[in-house]
Amino acid sequence: MKTLKFESHFIPQILSGTKTTTWRLFDDKDLKAGDVFEIIDKESGESFGRAVINTVREIELQNVQDTDYDNTHDKPATTEELYESYRKYYGLQVRPESILKIVEFSLVKSEEYVYIQPLTMKLISLNTWAGAVLEPLLKFLENHKDIDVFCLQEIYHDAEGKTEKHALRNDELNLYRRIEEVLGETHNGYFRPCKDDFYGQAMFVKKDVRVEEEGDLFIFQNPNPEGRGLHSRNMQYIRVSVAGKPTLIGNVHGLWNGQGKGDSPDRLEQSRRIQKFVSNRNEQKIILGDFNLSPDTESLSIVEKGMRNLIKEFGITSTRTSFYDKENKFADYAFVSPEVEVLDFKVLPDEVSDHAALYLEIQ
Repeated sequence: MKTLKFESHFIPQILSGTKTTTWRLFDDKDLKAGDVFEIIDKESGESFGRAVINTVREIELQNVQDTDYDNTHDKPATTEELYESYRKYYGLQVRPESILKIVEFSLVKSEEYVYIQPLTMKLISLNTWAGAVLEPLLKFLENHKDIDVFCLQEIYHDAEGKTEKHALRNDELNLYRRIEEVLGETHNGYFRPCKDDFYGQAMFVKKDVRVEEEGDLFIFQNPNPEGRGLHSRNMQYIRVSVAGKPTLIGNVHGLWNGQGKGDSPDRLEQSRRIQKFVSNRNEQKIILGDFNLSPDTESLSIVEKGMRNLIKEFGITSTRTSFYDKENKFADYAFVSPEVEVLDFKVLPDEVSDHAALYLEIQ
């Protein structure tokens, strides 16, 4: 959650509802209407509650008018005094043409969490490699708490005593709990197992985003697998709203069969199940994850039907990290329906798994 610091003498005015605006230069928090923020006393660092931003207006500092002042912003005698007052906070970089954000907000008085309808949404998809690179992975998540939705694959949840670690890597059998320790204050976690009750996918969604629906669809079923990786597979999904548009987000970990990433009858059927489910939904759609497929397979083209393949569209050449030393550098994909407005899509450089994280921002 975003935070805004206020001088101590402003806190009582905010809590009483008499101060409802704040002026900010050089906004590095991307403040926008709908944001919920923590109210922080600048001197003590103490949190005094939450507020929601109603409007944000941008003007050059030199264009501030008499009507912009309220009872908590005293009008200086000259414009130079206005510049000097802000240079006390921001330094000599303050200029007449500096962009001022006038932020109007309302105090959140209820103890219940306020849900907002985001105007944009940031997502990350990552196969966690079962936490084999645990500390860098947790640090990565800590550094990306601004992400609205994490779609995570290869997640163990309370698996101690229920299974053995991979022979060639150091799996974290309580990975869901470890991630929850990092993201629990800001995000709600949702776990959907595909192997017994302890291994599957997880999504972590910011607490101020309302999850209208959450579930999963089994895309490959094998209740009695012979060999590691041949177990059932599912697509976890949620429904949220972005800028008033109902949005379906799917989190996929496709079948691994030990025979490369080409087509197989099971993979073709897996893709048909995904495509049928997606085509029967009326929302705008985002499907992310580790599909375990090469780009030129029929299985992938089935999923791509009626969708935009962002890996292809953005010219991505690899979704793997240096931990992966095989030739085929594709496994992870992002698909969106045509009406989704993509603001940004990229593969992140962080080495926290043998898979790279996919970053997507939409509005």
